[in-house]
Amino acid sequence: MVHSLPLDPPPRLGERLSLRVLDEAGRATDLVGFVVALDPLTLETRDGSVRPAARVSAARRVGVALGRDPQRTPRDLLDDLADRAGLTGGLVRVDRLSDLLAGLVAPPSVPSERGTWTDGTVRARVEGNG
Repeated sequence: MVHSLPLDPPPRLGERLSLRVLDEAGRATDLVGFVVALDPLTLETRDGSVRPAARVSAARRVGVALGRDPQRTPRDLLDDLADRAGLTGGLVRVDRLSDLLAGLVAPPSVPSERGTWTDGTVRARVEGNG
């Protein structure tokens, strides 16, 4: 399938991309998301707006977001997060998610519960401002 994103090699399912998209006035918006499907030639953001794929002026692959460093997070906040997740008692292990994922191959699909964008052949979950 041919895609219109300026990436070589083409994006793969599970990859995380950063896109610079131009609006009608030429102002740039940056979007970050995971490739979750390969299909039609539009760019759709989480808020439901659709933009022509030709408005993607730049694209690059980005790694998994590092997120909060649990070793530098106050213990009471970690305890509160664990309580809300239903984790109580027993052994405690604290890891940064990005450390656990380092070196792993991207999965063939990524959940899209927060909304998706597509450029026609690539669809991704949007994590940044839409």
